[in-house]
Amino acid sequence: MSEWIARRCDSLGVSTTVRENLDVCANEAVANVIFHAADALRDREIALVLDRDGSDVMLEITDDGAPFDPLSTDSRATATSLDDAPVGGLGLPLIRGLLPRSRYARIDARNVLTLVSAVEG
Repeated sequence: MSEWIARRCDSLGVSTTVRENLDVCANEAVANVIFHAADALRDREIALVLDRDGSDVMLEITDDGAPFDPLSTDSRATATSLDDAPVGGLGLPLIRGLLPRSRYARIDARNVLTLVSAVEG
């Protein structure tokens, strides 16, 4: 997936910084679908589309898992020490921090996460 994102961003004229942000966020979002929306009784379908609209680039990630809006999930409180820090749970705040213009929708029984950034970063 990372190689595909890099090649597609290069073909769209997306800056290296934006490409790296999209890659990190895409990996986090797809990993969440794989690990948290998995259903042992059936395979999940995940699809990615990366395109440019003027000065913006958009990476749309769709999946057929249960409804889940990763952009509205409550952020955890910051741990005061490493000993108090739980494992995991930092990916969704990372997505919101790196790509704050992103959006979520539930369309035709599919989660649609659209990661949005300016082409130049």
